[in-house]
Amino acid sequence: MHSETVFILAYSVALLVAAAGLHRLGKVNRNPSSNRAAVNPDRAGAGSGQRSENPGWPHDESARLHSVMGLTAVAATIVLLFVEAVRHHRPIELVAIGAVAVVAIATLVRLANTLQDP
Repeated sequence: MHSETVFILAYSVALLVAAAGLHRLGKVNRNPSSNRAAVNPDRAGAGSGQRSENPGWPHDESARLHSVMGLTAVAATIVLLFVEAVRHHRPIELVAIGAVAVVAIATLVRLANTLQDP
Protein backbone atom coordinates (compact mmCIF):
# COMPACT_ATOMS: atom_id res chain seq x y z
CA MET A 1 0.00 0.00 0.00
CA HIS A 2 1.29 3.43 -0.91
CA SER A 3 2.43 5.62 2.00
CA GLU A 4 0.26 8.51 0.83
CA THR A 5 -2.80 6.29 1.04
CA VAL A 6 -1.91 5.23 4.57
CA PHE A 7 -1.49 8.87 5.57
CA ILE A 8 -4.81 9.88 3.98
CA LEU A 9 -6.60 7.00 5.70
CA ALA A 10 -5.15 7.96 9.09
CA TYR A 11 -6.00 11.63 8.50
CA SER A 12 -9.54 10.70 7.44
CA VAL A 13 -10.07 8.66 10.59
CA ALA A 14 -8.75 11.58 12.66
CA LEU A 15 -11.21 13.93 10.92
CA LEU A 16 -14.08 11.53 11.62
CA VAL A 17 -13.10 11.31 15.29
CA ALA A 18 -12.93 15.11 15.43
CA ALA A 19 -16.38 15.38 13.83
CA ALA A 20 -17.83 12.94 16.36
CA GLY A 21 -16.15 14.87 19.16
CA LEU A 22 -17.60 18.17 17.91
CA HIS A 23 -21.06 16.63 17.74
CA ARG A 24 -20.67 15.29 21.27
CA LEU A 25 -19.43 18.66 22.50
CA GLY A 26 -22.59 20.27 21.14
CA LYS A 27 -24.69 18.06 23.40
CA VAL A 28 -23.11 19.46 26.58
CA ASN A 29 -25.55 21.58 28.59
CA ARG A 30 -24.45 25.19 28.06
CA ASN A 31 -27.29 26.72 30.07
CA PRO A 32 -25.59 29.24 32.37
CA SER A 33 -28.41 29.24 34.90
CA SER A 34 -28.24 25.48 35.32
CA ASN A 35 -24.50 25.71 35.89
CA ARG A 36 -24.99 28.39 38.55
CA ALA A 37 -27.69 26.31 40.19
CA ALA A 38 -25.28 23.41 40.49
CA VAL A 39 -22.68 25.63 42.17
CA ASN A 40 -24.95 27.62 44.46
CA PRO A 41 -28.56 26.37 44.59
CA ASP A 42 -29.80 29.07 47.00
CA ARG A 43 -28.64 31.90 44.78
CA ALA A 44 -30.17 30.44 41.61
CA GLY A 45 -33.62 30.27 43.15
CA ALA A 46 -33.81 26.50 43.42
CA GLY A 47 -35.15 26.73 46.97
CA SER A 48 -37.96 29.12 46.04
CA GLY A 49 -39.58 26.75 43.55
CA GLN A 50 -38.76 28.90 40.52
CA ARG A 51 -37.66 27.11 37.40
CA SER A 52 -34.92 28.56 35.28
CA GLU A 53 -36.07 29.56 31.81
CA ASN A 54 -34.40 28.64 28.56
CA PRO A 55 -31.65 31.22 28.13
CA GLY A 56 -32.28 31.70 24.41
CA TRP A 57 -30.39 31.91 21.17
CA PRO A 58 -26.70 31.28 21.73
CA HIS A 59 -27.37 28.39 24.08
CA ASP A 60 -30.09 26.53 22.22
CA GLU A 61 -28.27 26.56 18.85
CA SER A 62 -24.96 25.26 20.19
CA ALA A 63 -25.72 21.67 19.22
CA ARG A 64 -26.52 22.63 15.64
CA LEU A 65 -23.39 24.76 15.34
CA HIS A 66 -21.18 21.90 16.49
CA SER A 67 -22.98 19.48 14.17
CA VAL A 68 -22.40 21.79 11.18
CA MET A 69 -18.71 22.03 12.05
CA GLY A 70 -18.61 18.23 12.23
CA LEU A 71 -20.43 17.97 8.89
CA THR A 72 -17.78 20.18 7.32
CA ALA A 73 -15.04 17.85 8.55
CA VAL A 74 -16.91 14.79 7.29
CA ALA A 75 -17.53 16.38 3.88
CA ALA A 76 -13.82 17.18 3.62
CA THR A 77 -13.07 13.56 4.51
CA ILE A 78 -15.33 12.25 1.76
CA VAL A 79 -13.75 14.55 -0.85
CA LEU A 80 -10.28 13.57 0.34
CA LEU A 81 -11.10 9.86 0.09
CA PHE A 82 -12.60 10.27 -3.37
CA VAL A 83 -9.52 12.07 -4.68
CA GLU A 84 -7.29 9.43 -3.10
CA ALA A 85 -9.31 6.65 -4.76
CA VAL A 86 -8.79 8.32 -8.15
CA ARG A 87 -5.05 8.78 -7.57
CA HIS A 88 -4.24 5.37 -6.07
CA HIS A 89 -6.53 2.65 -7.28
CA ARG A 90 -4.90 -0.64 -6.42
CA PRO A 91 -7.46 -3.17 -5.16
CA ILE A 92 -6.19 -3.23 -1.55
CA GLU A 93 -6.13 0.56 -1.45
CA LEU A 94 -9.66 0.77 -2.82
CA VAL A 95 -10.89 -1.66 -0.18
CA ALA A 96 -9.32 0.38 2.63
CA ILE A 97 -10.54 3.68 1.19
CA GLY A 98 -14.00 2.21 0.66
CA ALA A 99 -14.22 1.02 4.27
CA VAL A 100 -13.37 4.45 5.64
CA ALA A 101 -15.70 6.08 3.08
CA VAL A 102 -18.63 3.94 4.26
CA VAL A 103 -18.01 5.09 7.84
CA ALA A 104 -17.72 8.70 6.63
CA ILE A 105 -21.00 8.52 4.71
CA ALA A 106 -22.76 6.95 7.69
CA THR A 107 -21.42 9.73 9.91
CA LEU A 108 -22.55 12.33 7.37
CA VAL A 109 -26.07 10.92 7.34
CA ARG A 110 -26.22 10.73 11.13
CA LEU A 111 -25.04 14.33 11.57
CA ALA A 112 -27.38 15.59 8.84
CA ASN A 113 -30.31 13.91 10.57
CA THR A 114 -29.53 15.68 13.82
CA LEU A 115 -29.86 19.03 12.05
CA GLN A 116 -33.42 18.18 10.98
CA ASP A 117 -34.61 17.52 14.54
CA PRO A 118 -36.25 20.57 16.13
